[in-house]
Amino acid sequence: MNRTKIEWCNFTWNPLVGCKYGCSYCYANVLNHRFHWLDDFSEPEYFRERLEDPIRRKKPSKIFTGSVCDQFGGWVDENIINDVLNVVRKCPQHTFQFLTKNPVRLQDFKFPDNSWIGTTIDHCENAGRSGLLKLAEAKVRFISFEPLLSDMTTVPLDGINWIIVGAMTGKQAVSPEMGWVRNIIKSATAKGIPVFLKNSIAWPEKLQQYPM
Repeated sequence: MNRTKIEWCNFTWNPLVGCKYGCSYCYANVLNHRFHWLDDFSEPEYFRERLEDPIRRKKPSKIFTGSVCDQFGGWVDENIINDVLNVVRKCPQHTFQFLTKNPVRLQDFKFPDNSWIGTTIDHCENAGRSGLLKLAEAKVRFISFEPLLSDMTTVPLDGINWIIVGAMTGKQAVSPEMGWVRNIIKSATAKGIPVFLKNSIAWPEKLQQYPM
């Protein structure tokens, strides 16, 4: 478990490393090239010895679980997911934040109250993920619009408790239009949904809200 510069959490925790999606903008793959975690990032590996990390930390923390994988990817063994959720249950002092591009699978698991479950919607073509997320039961459901690659006015926000907005970063980054950001804030505000703009968004004022 590592401290992180990701603004909306305190730590990242990665018992599972690697992802089969192969997204062109994947920051985790870039990090893998730098730190050589895996020979092939598209072949995820399970590091069971990392499971106990959150238990050792007593101070309440926000822990992004699976920052360099998709914990709920269709290829992930359900026993691995249950191993992780068992640790979540043992650590009620922490908040565990899960983020997936495969929200349909979230419905297959029972999440403790200290779990926040989210889905990534990078483009309006993936708006349907919002409805799938809504079908899963959790205390907090959130959408991460990162990287923000299109206008999101067609994305339904019913049943959503939190929104994160971030821009693509790196040498070939594509900056989102400020109108897209404005539309997200307007839609979220109308429904009373807190919004967290990451520092990568060049917004004139700081807006970093949390649910509850």
